Amino acid sequence: MIILNPAPRRLLALLQEDACLPVNELAERVGMSRSACRSWIARLCDMGVVTRRVAVLDRKAVGLDLAVFVSIRANPGDPLWQEAFQRVQTSPAVTECHRLSGAAEYLLKVIVRDVAAYDAFHRTYFAESPLDASARFALEEVKYSTVLPLGEDAAAEPG
Repeated sequence: MIILNPAPRRLLALLQEDACLPVNELAERVGMSRSACRSWIARLCDMGVVTRRVAVLDRKAVGLDLAVFVSIRANPGDPLWQEAFQRVQTSPAVTECHRLSGAAEYLLKVIVRDVAAYDAFHRTYFAESPLDASARFALEEVKYSTVLPLGEDAAAEPG
């Protein structure tokens, strides 16, 4: 874990909100010089704290209306299972893959256009594979954020 002073933490918070802000504005808002700000950004990238700067898209605006959470039970000793799992997790439709504790060992987040697109995904990756998968369709996205809680009180209870 990297411990950062308040100014670099504020810089990271601003970058998470809008990585396109000009260095002049970032420096002013964080309270440091332009050169120090530029240096901190480079240092944070070199340290691996900032891994990439990307545009976050509205998935529905680009026609990807359905989020599906797929639980997969593991059988990692089976080479066919490993091959099938590797294949599914590298699909562009799989935006997240997590190893879990509990009944299912993996959870995939699959983003597709609609139910028919998920059906095609399912037939491609699960129909004739050794993967034991169970899907749950998201009915509503209540909260979505790419911003990490950097504040000292991020885990504190409200109020």
